[in-house]
Amino acid sequence: MMAWRRVLWSFPARAACFLFLLLLPLPGVEPAFCRAVAAWQTAVLSDPPSLVSLEFRLPRSEAEGGPWHIVVIARERDTKRYVGTALDARRAGYLQCAGFVALLLATPTSRKKKLLLLLLGGFCLAVLPLLAPLAFFSTPSLGLQAFRFNPLLRSAIEIAYRVLVAAPGMAYAVPALLWLGLVRWLDPELLFSSSSSNRAASTQDEPGSARQSARS
Repeated sequence: MMAWRRVLWSFPARAACFLFLLLLPLPGVEPAFCRAVAAWQTAVLSDPPSLVSLEFRLPRSEAEGGPWHIVVIARERDTKRYVGTALDARRAGYLQCAGFVALLLATPTSRKKKLLLLLLGGFCLAVLPLLAPLAFFSTPSLGLQAFRFNPLLRSAIEIAYRVLVAAPGMAYAVPALLWLGLVRWLDPELLFSSSSSNRAASTQDEPGSARQSARS
């Protein structure tokens, strides 16, 4: 019975429970997150050094986009010619943030280190919602090129978007790898202590199981 309690309260089980709670369709979470992402994209990308301006906002009708979508409009300043698209904020931000926060809440470390992990992880994850607009509106064939990067930088941005955001499964792999790297850097003893405690718990269970087999 004690073994089952350890399994249910182990780190993966706690992280899975927190992730389940964060992925529940709670009221107000989707519009609040989309507004925050749109404000962040506006602050960083709305005024590029070109003749094209970008507007980030929530959809005003179902035709513009559904839940978790952010409307992006690129408009040429002189001719007012524009092109628009919709970005999925859940796939390009929320799932990664939810996964990282779930791992962070389940991490058995001090509050100070958790706060530091949250700040560093949030800084890294804040790049993800910027990759899609940067990759899409730096393409010369689009007609309205808001960002004019050199070919090497543009290829790097496109690869980063396809690998970190568009690739299936990376929404959960990215926060896991980020958490592992930050914990290994900030608190490497935590990883070794958790593995050693698991080995110690397994060795403690062996005598009890041996006694039960001997009775039988």
